[in-house]
Amino acid sequence: MCASSYKLGNRGAAQFEVATCAGPDDAPVTSSLDLNDCLGNSEGLMVGRMGGNAFNTCHACSASTTSADITCECEITGGDIKTSSFDLDTIVTNNNGILAGFDLPGFEIAGSGL
Repeated sequence: MCASSYKLGNRGAAQFEVATCAGPDDAPVTSSLDLNDCLGNSEGLMVGRMGGNAFNTCHACSASTTSADITCECEITGGDIKTSSFDLDTIVTNNNGILAGFDLPGFEIAGSGL
């Protein structure tokens, strides 16, 4: 089980989710997952899609502090912008404390906490 909310970070176009989850023997493990590997943009709606690269066209993202929702401003055809939210719990799993999306593993952040 992971914390009820996630933190976001970015590096270039990559948008990372960071969470602390229960690992082996319930020890806490902090890891990150590149959400570009897990989310796509379908006419302004964020959707679960392996290798979706949503953050090429979705920007100004924020994470809920009370749920696993992420909200972004996403481009639609013609350049207009649409606000879209997505529940990360529908695609993100805990694999021995490491976040994963579509079975693509995230990376442990050694010695880090939320």
